Amino acid sequence: MFKRKQRGVHSYPVIKITSKSRVLISQLFGIVSKVGFTCHTYYDEGKICPSGKISLTHHLVVSGSKSIELWMSKIGSKSPIQMSKYLIWKRFGFCPPHTTLAIRKSILDGKIDPFIFEKMPGMRFELMTPANHLIDQRSSDYEHSVY
Repeated sequence: MFKRKQRGVHSYPVIKITSKSRVLISQLFGIVSKVGFTCHTYYDEGKICPSGKISLTHHLVVSGSKSIELWMSKIGSKSPIQMSKYLIWKRFGFCPPHTTLAIRKSILDGKIDPFIFEKMPGMRFELMTPANHLIDQRSSDYEHSVY
């Protein structure tokens, strides 16, 4: 995930791990802090469960370029979705939000300019087949082709 906008693009890398277990997040925080990651924890009050209890989710956030590089060298990722985001960030210094894996593969293959996505904030895109035009998915009843 690329969170903060710097220089007008989503260039600040963040890895977020979420769990209902406070103990698990605390233990992970201890481990990754000792290894040298820049990280912090927080929790969200979620929905009210049928039992009347408030559901809490706990988060561990690893952030910053050095920590992301350390994460990828020591832990890595086997997820093509996450790897494509990482590789785009490495190549271009940012990763456009709201893109599909197919679009990110096209960016990595040099078929799509990633800067076009930063010029249209808030839009979600996916590749159409067979024409391979980009579709704006702002709402289900509105579709606009971008050529």
